[in-house]
Amino acid sequence: MRRYESRGPGTAGPKYRKLRAASTVSDLGDGSLAAGPLLAANLFWKLVLVARLAFARQLIWLLFSLFSGALVDRIDQPDDK
Repeated sequence: MRRYESRGPGTAGPKYRKLRAASTVSDLGDGSLAAGPLLAANLFWKLVLVARLAFARQLIWLLFSLFSGALVDRIDQPDDK
């Protein structure tokens, strides 16, 4: 059985701090995904340009995920027996 040390109130371990930092960065990325087209609408005033910007942002993720999925499928994985 594993025993855990009590660190006292308000202290977190390094694993928790890494998790919290990753969560914060992810949340900022989600916010910028929504704010990008709104900023473009405020700057350009042409809906076609705003739609193209939103489409281009999603297209990058689509192409990246297809390429990385194909790459991961080609990597040999060890046989666990």
